[in-house]
Amino acid sequence: MVQREKISCYLIAPSTVDVTVARSTLRSLNVSFEDVAMLPPSGESAPDVLRRRVEKADFVCGMLLEKYSGSRNRVENVLFELGVAVGLNRPIFIIAEQASLIPLGLASYPHVLGAANSESVLRFHLDAFLKRLSLPTERAVRPPRLAERPPLFSALDESKAPRPRKNRRAEVDRIRAGVDLVSLSERELERAVANALEITGANVAVEPQIADHFRPDVVAWLPRSNTGLGPALLVEVRRRIQGAGYERAIEQMERYMSAAGIRTGVLVSPEASDEIAVRIATSGYVFIVSLNTLFDLVSENNLARRLIEARNRFVHTGA
Repeated sequence: MVQREKISCYLIAPSTVDVTVARSTLRSLNVSFEDVAMLPPSGESAPDVLRRRVEKADFVCGMLLEKYSGSRNRVENVLFELGVAVGLNRPIFIIAEQASLIPLGLASYPHVLGAANSESVLRFHLDAFLKRLSLPTERAVRPPRLAERPPLFSALDESKAPRPRKNRRAEVDRIRAGVDLVSLSERELERAVANALEITGANVAVEPQIADHFRPDVVAWLPRSNTGLGPALLVEVRRRIQGAGYERAIEQMERYMSAAGIRTGVLVSPEASDEIAVRIATSGYVFIVSLNTLFDLVSENNLARRLIEARNRFVHTGA
């Protein structure tokens, strides 16, 4: 196993924000950061000093909180420094109170919503981000010139992340062939759904623990964050969703999404319609997808696009 040195973070937050939880979480993940006494308020560093700080860090973490928007504490200063990180092609992770605080140009970067004071939720998302962070074994004395830097999404180390499969249809057909709705347990259906999502190149966790006692069936971090869906999907699998079971499943998903800071949920069931249904949730949207439709969309490499199209139709027509 390749030994890597401690990961460093440049943490940006509006002035006077208590970043104790964020710092404690980063520290628990073996991430280092500058002492607060050495950091000027966000947006108040000289440009050359700011650039050096951003380039020196292995990744940049920005906090966007509603109460500081437009005030002297300045969320806008955080956005400015995140913009510098974008220009320098640095890996970025965002902790935001709500999706509306993240500009469209930053929405494709890994982020978590509503979790600034929840160490367990921050750890859950940051741990997944850090596992895919590409770091050199040895750093050069000087950072590479801008032209030498890798592409914008170099935050994700593709050698560690699952790659989208070339033979999607054949792999999905093998999974589909192993699904016997009469004999398979709900847990085995979860595994089939997780296997299908892995074919898209998503980084998939089955029954991860979040917020102390919540365990969703599947969380899938998309291989390329989508501005319409967010960086992760929270997936619940149900054999039956008829009657009261449907509403209970939706309510449970809303609790999980809120606890995990994830804005997109997918409820998968053999009983769902082949047409994707959409529900507005407290923290985003829940998509109701049949098992066959999920397999078809993965096979066609159309999952994210069809979810976004279904959401768009719903918000404009209610259907």
